[in-house]
Amino acid sequence: MCSDSDTFSLSQSLRGALTHCVQQLVHAIPGLASLALGIATLALAATSVATAQAPATVGLATFGPLDPADRFPLFYEDRNGLRLQLCRTPAMCLYALPNPAAPMVFPTNYSGEQFYYHVGTSGTGIAGALLLYEHALEATFLNGTPVDGDQMVFSRFRLRITGLLDGASYTVTHPYGTNTYVAGADARLPGEINVTVDIGATPLSFALALAGNVGPFLVPLGYRAGLPGTFIGDAVTEGPVQGSPFGTNFLRVDGPSIGFAFPANAINNNSIQLNNFSLQGQLATAGGVGITKAYVSSSTIPAQTAVEVWAQAASGSSIQAEAPGSTPVLMQEIGATGKFFARVVMPAGSPNPTSVTVTSISDVPPRSVTQNGLTDAVASHNTVFIVGGDLYVSASSSDKVGSPILTVTGNGFAPMALTGAGNGIANGHMGLTPGAPPPESVTITSASGGTITVPVMVEAAEPVTANAGLDQAVAAGATVSISGALSTGPIASYAWTQVSGPTVFLNGANSASASFTAPTPLTAQQVVLNLRVTGTFGQNSVDTVIINVAAVPPVLANAGADLNVAGGANVLVSAAASSGPITGYSWSANDPGLVITGANTASASFTAPSLITGAVLTLTLTVTGAFGQTSSDTVLVNVGPAVPVGVVLANAGADQSVAAGAPVALTGAASLGAVTTYAWSHDAGTAIALVGANTVSPSFTAPASLTASVITFTLTVSNGLGATSTDTVVIQVAAMTPVFANAGVDQTTTSGSRVTLNA
Repeated sequence: MCSDSDTFSLSQSLRGALTHCVQQLVHAIPGLASLALGIATLALAATSVATAQAPATVGLATFGPLDPADRFPLFYEDRNGLRLQLCRTPAMCLYALPNPAAPMVFPTNYSGEQFYYHVGTSGTGIAGALLLYEHALEATFLNGTPVDGDQMVFSRFRLRITGLLDGASYTVTHPYGTNTYVAGADARLPGEINVTVDIGATPLSFALALAGNVGPFLVPLGYRAGLPGTFIGDAVTEGPVQGSPFGTNFLRVDGPSIGFAFPANAINNNSIQLNNFSLQGQLATAGGVGITKAYVSSSTIPAQTAVEVWAQAASGSSIQAEAPGSTPVLMQEIGATGKFFARVVMPAGSPNPTSVTVTSISDVPPRSVTQNGLTDAVASHNTVFIVGGDLYVSASSSDKVGSPILTVTGNGFAPMALTGAGNGIANGHMGLTPGAPPPESVTITSASGGTITVPVMVEAAEPVTANAGLDQAVAAGATVSISGALSTGPIASYAWTQVSGPTVFLNGANSASASFTAPTPLTAQQVVLNLRVTGTFGQNSVDTVIINVAAVPPVLANAGADLNVAGGANVLVSAAASSGPITGYSWSANDPGLVITGANTASASFTAPSLITGAVLTLTLTVTGAFGQTSSDTVLVNVGPAVPVGVVLANAGADQSVAAGAPVALTGAASLGAVTTYAWSHDAGTAIALVGANTVSPSFTAPASLTASVITFTLTVSNGLGATSTDTVVIQVAAMTPVFANAGVDQTTTSGSRVTLNA
């Protein structure tokens, strides 16, 4: 506030007006001393603008990074490239400290109102008529008191004219446009125009002022840019200006009798014009730098931890970024926007960094800013409410190694931890009550500190259809492949589960295609499997496939025919007649002392024991199949008594019954002892021609006779040392089958006819 003594020196400055002296100015006008305007620092007075121009050329281009000391932008820049910083030189700037004798310190000794830019002019007329005009770019706080987080910058247009014809329209042309007002209607007093328009008065929303009613900055006529830190004006001295985007570097008011009210500024009775303005503004001393976004990312392929950092600085600046333990990285500007980016890769094995520093090496001295408390970043992949269903959320953390838990909060459901899917990704359904409306937005928070708030989209879900493939018939033990490749829809996951049948182990149970080894049942079995496909938004479908598994093929052991052998003889047994998919053989004997050679092969052998009384050996053959199935068979080996040394024992073989005229073979192979000679004699029966009578196996042809006959042979064996032995064999020869002639029946025929005889 200001005192009455500060009210006016309109020909010299607007300092009193800019320190909220409008209220006292009212008291300076006769008859209006009791008026209470009630204009707050950032209040928007009631306006009723009939005609307004706001061309696209009005406004500012950009603003600088935040000053770490007070978190106000280091500068604002207009479209001509002129940058102005907060003006803080007492003799040149409109601001005041609570303790002017102490240094400025935020927030304890800090002004609640400062200016990047101010332009204004004023005039007085007859009978106390008053005119006040200003455009400004002001820095202040939400409630006027310096509090961190309440910082805001806004553009201001203020116009005050008294002594006008009440109800008449007045057109005001100023450097930033033209407006038309109605006296009395655009104020609370008759014959007055009182308008204040503030744009951008929102804490920390510094970009709003760019589209305000100020810009480009006006400068003194003939101005040439000075060095950083110099001033475009002293906020007091008035003079002509330049820089209006419309070429209207003046203030003109057109309306009934205004020339009479302000004769010193009159062009004619209905028009006045002011050509001189006071200016305040200081050229920015540094481009500075500010961090606009930074987070930590990590991955396994490649194994890497990095800080992703974005910064703001003057376009063309040289900016570098580094984290504790890293090498400084030169940041890249994104076009000519003054926005910069760098990826700071940490050395292998480094812990996750907790801070990052960005330095403008273009500034002299270099200016740095540090962001502490770095966290991961959270990104939303899908936040979709399915009509008639649930709210589905898919998100990820930039920490793909730690994969921190992601939790979703929002209206209508309890906080829900998403299910991790690896690589930093997590998904989940919020479990909304069926029929409940979805929230407008949700917040996803990482256990590592990252957070994001995203809007909820509403969609009707496209269905998914599971297709587990055709039923199959497979062999026992076979490798079985199953596929859901023919499933349709926006499928997010596959899940194969066994419903029934012998238990199998599924490889790739959560993939589109899976496989398993068929069981080996002794009887045919069925393995029943389900495929469940889940859609992007939780919709699902199930299909079943049946795998018919054939029984294990049997094996059948066959140890061969029973054998008669002499004691001491080498005996060969064979499993050649066995059948089935045999993978193993095992021979065993009822005599544990019998040594079997090749006991685990298809053909085995052993030496028959030499016993005085002879013996019967039982050999058991067990065969094993490919799937563990088994079968057993036995063979009896009759072992004859042992023959003493020097003794021979003839054996002419078993008696035989043969057909007339059939070839007949005799054998003495079963004779025992060290036989050196064999002699066969024809003892009785029809005469025959014996071939090989002195061999172990002679032969002959049975006689062909109409009557049966019996032929007897004797075998005599010797060892050449005088020991001999004989044995007899009897051959029963069957009679020939008789034949009978039949010339057919008698026939009577005629001369010359053909006659057929049939036997």
